[in-house]
Amino acid sequence: MQTPSSLSSLLAVTSSALLLSACGGGGGDSGTPNTPPAPTQQVSGKAIDGYLVGATVCLDLNDNGVCDPGEPSTTTQADGSYSLPVNGTAAGKKLLVVVTPATKDLSRPGYTFPASFTLSTILSDTANQHVTPLTSMVAAQMEAGLSRSAAEQNVTTLLGGSVDLNADYIAGQDQATSALASKVVDMITTFASNGQADADKVRAVLNAIASKGSVDQVSQADVDAQASQPRYSRNVDAAAVLKSGVYSWYGLESSNGQSVALRELSSLSNAGLATLHQKYLAQQWQPSVWADFFPHQGEYDLKADGSWTDFIGNQNPEPVWGQAQIDGNAITVTNPLTGIVGRLELRAAKLDGQPMAKVMQGALDSSLLNALHGNFAAGSVGYTTYIRHNLDQVSISDCDPAFNNNQSCNVIGDKAKTYSAVDQVFGLDIPVSASGNLLRLNADGSAAIRDNQGQVLSSQIRWNRLARNANVLVLNIALKDAQATQLSQLDDLLAGNRLAIALRAGHLQFASVEPAKRDRGGITFAPAAFDQLFNALKPTLGVN
Repeated sequence: MQTPSSLSSLLAVTSSALLLSACGGGGGDSGTPNTPPAPTQQVSGKAIDGYLVGATVCLDLNDNGVCDPGEPSTTTQADGSYSLPVNGTAAGKKLLVVVTPATKDLSRPGYTFPASFTLSTILSDTANQHVTPLTSMVAAQMEAGLSRSAAEQNVTTLLGGSVDLNADYIAGQDQATSALASKVVDMITTFASNGQADADKVRAVLNAIASKGSVDQVSQADVDAQASQPRYSRNVDAAAVLKSGVYSWYGLESSNGQSVALRELSSLSNAGLATLHQKYLAQQWQPSVWADFFPHQGEYDLKADGSWTDFIGNQNPEPVWGQAQIDGNAITVTNPLTGIVGRLELRAAKLDGQPMAKVMQGALDSSLLNALHGNFAAGSVGYTTYIRHNLDQVSISDCDPAFNNNQSCNVIGDKAKTYSAVDQVFGLDIPVSASGNLLRLNADGSAAIRDNQGQVLSSQIRWNRLARNANVLVLNIALKDAQATQLSQLDDLLAGNRLAIALRAGHLQFASVEPAKRDRGGITFAPAAFDQLFNALKPTLGVN
């Protein structure tokens, strides 16, 4: 359930029509705040197919996929290593490794690369920033509009399991990863033209491999299809874009027996970055709060210090998030209610002539997507937006105590009992499905779901305590088990969250946990582009 405590700005509805919450925001005027420049730092690591010797390494400041004059650069050493001094913040920027026929691959003695090409990575730190075909595929997937976490999952799946994509697989003697990485490089050079695979071609090949889930099966048609997709670049002035305001399609809700279209306006002002929910009624967009659809409900949120907020009702507008820093296409922000910090990143793409259905794939449910026709006009711009938090976000959905005799609607165990520790949940049978299935937690960290006859349906569930509040037990339930047991909280799990049981104000309650360091995001539009999209959706929505 979406509530005012989570700034859901800049997000779209998933293909399963779930509303994804992504807390994000920031404040301030346009332009970069008057903060001292970050000191020079050394970004270091290795360039790897095998270790690549004599390759050019640079920081791609303008995000054009080329090492331009004036951009920080160096050359890899005899062991494939590099060390590059960088002024300012390096996180989120792209690092390039330019490979030419003169570059030596220590894993292929005597081999000459048949074409020049460029590998890359999106920096997350400064040390051990290895650049490989795998990190290049992650970067290519991000340029196709995916979040970092989704891109990494796709590449990990290609490798058949849990693999550290930023690892030095040569030093780790990981023969399988090394062999696949070399096959990826060979596929890039196979599609090169006149001895050169430019940035667009490399990206198309890498995304074709990720889409196919195989290196060997990629065809020219697959590469051409990926080349036609919009490229989302981080070369964005986040402050300027948000000062003008951007719109996100937010889905449909039922009001008085009819479906109502929802959108969000996210804008930057002197007060900060705010999100306004809007609903389309009487042929115009009108302000809306979640109380329009979920009256007398809201939530309690866990603060950064481990305590709980007061009740946050749906009748309240979403809070304005405080800005800490603007760095090009990213804004670091703080939730004023919880103190949790997030890094909001924007990437932009020209949508000129792009089919709307292709751009919105994954952001609309199938019925709307299949009925969406038309292309974006010249000059149209879209943005992918992602935010990653420094702490898990934990919320307890509940009814408004002012309208429920000061009683909670979300109660586990004895409603009349005041519990003193979450451990008192151990041994309780907790209803978790409409069919009467029951969850029971054990003190040893295990849990199981049984039917109302006592038959075990799933016994592979584990739990762990949340670091900043020991009275929050976070459950690890495989999605297939949640589906098989008809878990009532399935929608939350499908959205990438985890189920938890928490102690708050003497009550044992269900909670939702959005994991930290996991990108949440979607697509949003400049005003003119959103108007085109909505006008194309109107016939299907049945509005004028």
